[in-house]
Amino acid sequence: MPNQKISELQETSGLFSDCIKEAVSASNNSTLGSDHDDILFLTAIENASNQKISFENLKKSNIDNSLLTEGEQEISGSKVFMDLCFLKTQDAVSYQNLYIDEYINDESDGSCSARFEEGKLFLNSDKEVSFYSDQNKNVYFSNSGCLNINTDTNKGALNINGDAYINNTYVKNIKGNYNKLPLEDLEDETVCFDHKIEAGTALATVYLPKTFKYKPIITANLFRENSQAYVPFILLNVNTYSFQIKFDSAITENDYSLHVSAFSPSILPDSSESSVSDARTIQRFHTQLSAQSLTHTINFPFVYSSTPSVHASVESSNNIVAHAISSVNNNSYTIRFESQVDQNYTIHTLSQESN
Repeated sequence: MPNQKISELQETSGLFSDCIKEAVSASNNSTLGSDHDDILFLTAIENASNQKISFENLKKSNIDNSLLTEGEQEISGSKVFMDLCFLKTQDAVSYQNLYIDEYINDESDGSCSARFEEGKLFLNSDKEVSFYSDQNKNVYFSNSGCLNINTDTNKGALNINGDAYINNTYVKNIKGNYNKLPLEDLEDETVCFDHKIEAGTALATVYLPKTFKYKPIITANLFRENSQAYVPFILLNVNTYSFQIKFDSAITENDYSLHVSAFSPSILPDSSESSVSDARTIQRFHTQLSAQSLTHTINFPFVYSSTPSVHASVESSNNIVAHAISSVNNNSYTIRFESQVDQNYTIHTLSQESN
């Protein structure tokens, strides 16, 4: 009915014409085809004025500047969401990806931001960056640069509360070199103590304050105030928790004591691998003597950069034999015995660079 008056037109509450539906479905295109050029919208004020507008211009005025509820659309400019915003699929359960061009900022004070750049994520905060699971703060970075896992303590660059499983750990020694450190050997700290020797003792059993993982290196010195006498002795049956000491003759007084130091080996048994970070500056190891001889050369596992100081203790179930060390250099030292000794003797060496 093209010739109806405006007052005679039927009023509708929505645009449900077939041509309108077709035009709206094509609104995602940048321009409409020629088939839609004749689609017009009429605006009229009864008994006053009438105007028409093409669908293309109507789309530019309304649809192009609106947020569609479905279909693809590019959005530019600042958008403020006053409440939570969720992106969901049609089943309203699973969430879709949210693509961010570069920045997410905290509008309240600008103290927090997230930036995306070339596949990298940069997080910034004036206070801390925290990661939560099940409402619990598990990991956070403090503003001082500390990484904290399951703890709020900022004692160092890395703070962990709980079990840690680490494959390889390297620690820096006094020379600035990094050495691999097996964590299972950290428990074997050095122990130093005194053991009282009773009068009449010819063979004493000494129990260590702790049990070592490996057979320790033992240094022992017999002490008596104002004593001028030298009492020869030898170590025997050294194990991870005790050792015995045999004297050349029974101790005659009660005021003797044994000063003992026990060290974990810096070289693991049956291995050339260092077990501690300072293995090249403080070397602690056992050497079982081989051929029967008066003199034996003891080689250091690692070559020193300067001549070290050396302490040697002798372990054997055989006779006590007086000994002395000499010819200390960067590579080795010599131990000389009063009489020939053989493979039944083991030397406990504690060596350290002088500086």
